[in-house]
Amino acid sequence: MLNLAIIEDDLDFRDGLQHYLRAQPNFSCDWVAGSMEEFFEQLQTAAPPEVILMDTGLPGMSGMSGMPLLKKNIPA
Repeated sequence: MLNLAIIEDDLDFRDGLQHYLRAQPNFSCDWVAGSMEEFFEQLQTAAPPEVILMDTGLPGMSGMSGMPLLKKNIPA
């Protein structure tokens, strides 16, 4: 089972995508965040996901700005 994360500020899109992915037999999608900051807070308390689906135009820290931090905190 592939563990996915979604970082997306559009709540309707995020919820729809999570619902779709959870319905797939080979995916789990328990990680959802509306911002990079929220994702990094969650990362403090749980094992990281294997794949991250991320909006690049997020409020606050953009997805592009967060890439170096993702690589630092989740090198695999």
